Amino acid sequence: IAVFCAYVWQDSMHWPTLQEWTTRFVPIACAHATSVAVSNMALMHANASFVEVVTATTPVVAVGVVLLFGQAFDRRLLLPVSVIVVGCIVSSKGDVAFSSLGFVLAFSGNIFRAIKATIQQMMLSKSPDGKAAFTTLEVLAW
Repeated sequence: IAVFCAYVWQDSMHWPTLQEWTTRFVPIACAHATSVAVSNMALMHANASFVEVVTATTPVVAVGVVLLFGQAFDRRLLLPVSVIVVGCIVSSKGDVAFSSLGFVLAFSGNIFRAIKATIQQMMLSKSPDGKAAFTTLEVLAW
């Protein structure tokens, strides 16, 4: 449906090259699938409220992934990210059903979600060489 909508409502649709498929779309799909899988496994080893608290730290992980991918990061966002970290620490302190494996799996899900979001952002932004970016509808379609 998204491909049809992109084809009908856009004047010129950006058709991905083989390189764009292998370096952008396939990694997004793999990161998303892995994120869902490890997050579901985390729910088998920890309670849902704990997994949700760990999942709330995705913006913190995203900062690291953005920097790792060499993307620009506005340092003014460090304060809100720090508030998230403190809130998650306070929320999870004293959790009776803490599971190390559940934490590792939930945090791994964060890493894969952050990778997916970073690659999607890179696709929606113009590259330094001025190469045309994909539109939101095109990213959804492909």
